[in-house]
Amino acid sequence: MENRIIYNVFTEDEIKDIESAASLKKDDTEIQTFLGRTRLDYSFNDIDKLPKSLLNKANSLIKEFSDQDKRNYSFRYFTLVEYNNEFGMPQLGPHKDTCAFTGTILCQLESNVSWDLYVDGVPYTLVHNSALLLNARDQDHWRMYKEFNEGDYLKMVFLHYLDLDDPEMNEATPDQLHEINMKWAHITGYTADQRTY
Repeated sequence: MENRIIYNVFTEDEIKDIESAASLKKDDTEIQTFLGRTRLDYSFNDIDKLPKSLLNKANSLIKEFSDQDKRNYSFRYFTLVEYNNEFGMPQLGPHKDTCAFTGTILCQLESNVSWDLYVDGVPYTLVHNSALLLNARDQDHWRMYKEFNEGDYLKMVFLHYLDLDDPEMNEATPDQLHEINMKWAHITGYTADQRTY
């Protein structure tokens, strides 16, 4: 999947449906203090519980890129996250996802901070209701260290797609994470003695 930013991803009604989807499963929200965020998932097993408008949008968004990439993408996972120092120190070091998803749309819903996403060493700046396309399984991606002040937040929606012709999993092992961190150390400032995994 070619990395690029798309704008005006969701309509106002679709954003309201995203809020409804979050409310529907709010008791399943996971607090990930090691990343400084909350996370709420609709997996393949319950993705059909999403509002119809979001299912339609997810499928319409990927159709264009499926045709471009000649990939057989299927919508499999919907994730809502919010970074906020109420939940720990927000951080997202260089990594590849533990997943089989080769098509991902990362949409910034709302934020009062600027926090670039890096993909294979290239920074991308998202604004409200814009999204970055990437291959979360095979591409290194991260955000630079940033200290969030009280009240700072960043809300994201992740749409993950499986290529039915290429369902291989990536396992983000400690050695893989260390290798990726060393690869991008000239950008992030990472050193081998910082390894904690």
